[in-house]
Amino acid sequence: MRRLFVALGAVVLFVLSAPDATSDLPIRSARNPGQAEQADAYAEVATCYQARGRLNVLALVDESSSLGNTDPGGRRVNALVAMLDELARYGGPGEGRPSGHIDIQLAGFGTDFRPGHWTELNPATRTGLEDEARQFAKRNKQNDTDFAAALIGAQRELATKGDGSPACRLLMLFTDGVYDLGTTTIERPYAPGVAGSDLKTIVDRGRHFLCDQGGLVDQLRASGTVLLAIGLVSDRSRNQSFLQSVAERDAGAEHCGTTGSPPGKYLAAESLTELVRQFDSAIVQAFGGTPATTPVDAGVCAADRPGDARCTRTFALDQGLREFHLLLNLGAPGVVADLIAPNGQVQRLTPATATVAGAELTVSRLTNLDVVVDGRLPATSAVWAGQWTVRFVDVTGQNPDAVAHAQITVFGGLVPVTDPAPP
Repeated sequence: MRRLFVALGAVVLFVLSAPDATSDLPIRSARNPGQAEQADAYAEVATCYQARGRLNVLALVDESSSLGNTDPGGRRVNALVAMLDELARYGGPGEGRPSGHIDIQLAGFGTDFRPGHWTELNPATRTGLEDEARQFAKRNKQNDTDFAAALIGAQRELATKGDGSPACRLLMLFTDGVYDLGTTTIERPYAPGVAGSDLKTIVDRGRHFLCDQGGLVDQLRASGTVLLAIGLVSDRSRNQSFLQSVAERDAGAEHCGTTGSPPGKYLAAESLTELVRQFDSAIVQAFGGTPATTPVDAGVCAADRPGDARCTRTFALDQGLREFHLLLNLGAPGVVADLIAPNGQVQRLTPATATVAGAELTVSRLTNLDVVVDGRLPATSAVWAGQWTVRFVDVTGQNPDAVAHAQITVFGGLVPVTDPAPP
């Protein structure tokens, strides 16, 4: 049954436009005039998905040879798999969240655009898509990082995807961020008549093709596409301003396009944890969740001092709830998390399923330090109602200064009813 949670604290109201069923215009949250660039890209996706229930995600992954130096550890793959995992757990209907439909394509780019195939994303298809994503760790032999070719292909794929029902659009770009060409034997479609050996002029033409008024980036934004760019250079030795401007329009003196609506988002590689947190919050709220507490940091306990309050965070579950969702960052290798139920039962949070105080838990990992817990709260039992505690424990004794993090979202059991119509 679909559930709607009524927040006990502040309520955020998004006012949506209501296009007809055939409209291709984006649905956007209400904003003050001139403040579009201040809005949040994650909230944009969540608001649109709540309204339409359909989301097309194109993950565009860099395959250039420069990644052998800039991303030898495959951060782009870790980030991509984490995003797939977050989206997949909410790819279908469930208690406390609306039904929805998410399609995803994993595409590569380097010298040209290399399309994948559209797949409905849900728990049944997640493993296959994650295996496909991990193959990109070996795909770093392309001679170019051609952003114009990449976005031409992405625009085409997003435009031709659909069955007549307007869907929200999210374009995720995983790259080391520098428009760089090395192939001199081909003609680029966005630079007709320019000799293939004149790489400087081709790059200049490509930048204008993308970023001039009414150019390709403006066209993507006008179609309602939210651009999320993940830069894979942690030491900032390669300038990321161009990539940031593609996503956000403005990056210091660098500008790409003339409109900032819908807003986009740029994140550097060292902010993978931030990316996971923000994306988790946006996706969970898109499916009807409400933050139970403000996300907070915590210390870690020594294994022989589990009662230290500095390493615990608590949250309350009342009988009106039907699900809860935890995203925990452990802070350092060797740190684990325990979940303590109101009846005192303790569960070490390792990937598995378990029943704790009547609550049905599914524990999984997004990254080596990020743990997700999804709990279903049966209405037939009240043992789970009350105060729960998350405790972070350093089992190695080597991380006394580690900082863990917890964010908690709940789903309620209130259903809107119009009498005499059914729910």
